[in-house]
Amino acid sequence: MKKAILFITTFCLVFLPLEAQDYWNTEIISVEKDQETVKKLMEMDLDLLMERNNRVYIIVGFNDFLKLQKENIPYALETFNFYPYKQKEVSLQGGINGRYHSYAELERELLALQDSYSHIARANSA
Repeated sequence: MKKAILFITTFCLVFLPLEAQDYWNTEIISVEKDQETVKKLMEMDLDLLMERNNRVYIIVGFNDFLKLQKENIPYALETFNFYPYKQKEVSLQGGINGRYHSYAELERELLALQDSYSHIARANSA
């Protein structure tokens, strides 16, 4: 039984591609919230960050920009309106979305923690 589990694990690691997310080439954008746009966004599998003042904030990469242009969805670049990725001070409020985080933001913070303290922290993905 142990050999079978080891074989399956090895097979998955060798033959299934592992994709790392490129967090340094992502941007935060906002789009106006209306029914048509929200419907298109939900079909696009984007990393939705939050909703505020009738705008939806999204974390996007290069391929996501292409999807938005293909669907004719106008957007505003918002990256520079938020705190930088590496803050100089620790805040009790957490990241750019207060105490709440998107899954990608949480993953990014856990990987940064692992990089900083590799001798005591390890991030596992299921």
